[in-house]
Amino acid sequence: MTTSTPTLQREITVIKALYFFYYAGYGLYTAYITLYYHSIGMNGVQIGWIAATAPLAAMLGAPVWGLLNDRLGKPRLFLGVAVLGVLVCLLGIAAAASFTMLLIAVGLYSLFNTTLMPTVDTLNLSLPGSQRENYGQQRIWGSIGFIMTTWISGFALEWLGVRAIFPTYISMLLIMLAAIFFLPPRPLAVTRAPHRDLTKLISQPPWLFFSASLILFSMAGVSLYSFLSIYLQKLGATSGLIGSAWSLGTIFELPVMFFGAYLLRGLGIKRMLSLAYGMLAVRFLLYSVMPTPGWALLIAPLHFFTFGLYWVAAVMYVNQMAPEGLKTTGQSLIAAEAGLASMIGAPLCGWLYDNFGGGTLFQVSALVCLLALAALWLGFLTEKKNVPDETR
Repeated sequence: MTTSTPTLQREITVIKALYFFYYAGYGLYTAYITLYYHSIGMNGVQIGWIAATAPLAAMLGAPVWGLLNDRLGKPRLFLGVAVLGVLVCLLGIAAAASFTMLLIAVGLYSLFNTTLMPTVDTLNLSLPGSQRENYGQQRIWGSIGFIMTTWISGFALEWLGVRAIFPTYISMLLIMLAAIFFLPPRPLAVTRAPHRDLTKLISQPPWLFFSASLILFSMAGVSLYSFLSIYLQKLGATSGLIGSAWSLGTIFELPVMFFGAYLLRGLGIKRMLSLAYGMLAVRFLLYSVMPTPGWALLIAPLHFFTFGLYWVAAVMYVNQMAPEGLKTTGQSLIAAEAGLASMIGAPLCGWLYDNFGGGTLFQVSALVCLLALAALWLGFLTEKKNVPDETR
């Protein structure tokens, strides 16, 4: 398909806008939703089970969304349906008056949310010409959106209250919905035998070991995203400090996203992933021993490694392994596997936090990261010798 320059530039602009407003809303939600649960009386175990419900829905829904999208090749339709679904379910989370209602609302929310970024990532990676290597230069706008909302809202929530995350997030979703209408109708490659191709993909030893490592890595990540804010608050952090810690970390994603193509050529996917896994273990150990919440600001720059390097390398690695016609499915499988990890890890993290405290929780998470790194290296050993240069 030949794409005119103005059409291509419009598509790139819309993709940047989708990243920006998605992460502006979702980042705010991620940073403060556990504080909201805590404010309405949920304890650590209940928060853990709520956190597990979301990935269970993602684990079941992501591959289905991905296969349907790859089979039909209509990303605009899927994005529109997903954004509307997230918006409605978010209203349900805000209105839920009991633990059971929260479980249902969060599960449905995740069912729709799980298709958004895999679809946008696939659109980004399928841009014509040399744009695929510049994936990070579009994705960087998601990091910018995350930074802006978490930093500003960290101080605003001190006088608005934590419930203000809901109208803010809903506003971002409405803007996303409007942006989708400006997305050029460029169909994606489709597969005529999705089940056969999918079986071939997931049966490869490199994929199996990478999946195992990703599940372990994501299990450790649950403790960071679900309990860091509560841990900091218990140490005496204000909402402003918590927001600053999250947004400062995200600032250090920006160089990775912008210079992602150079890092891929210089370090390669394998070294980038290995650094990410190892540095997350270091990050957890530092959190476990910090004497005051202000240390979180000094630890935050490690996000450069633990998310920036990981995300760029993982997305490119999966895109490389997935055959044509299964690109969205490949990205959706990451979400599904992360969902499985969170479903297992969230209740365990909640139990560890309630019974042993945040320090022990983060120390256990560091050990899990090292196990993930071992699984990752085993996967690299199973690759054929003629793999492309970018993975070395």
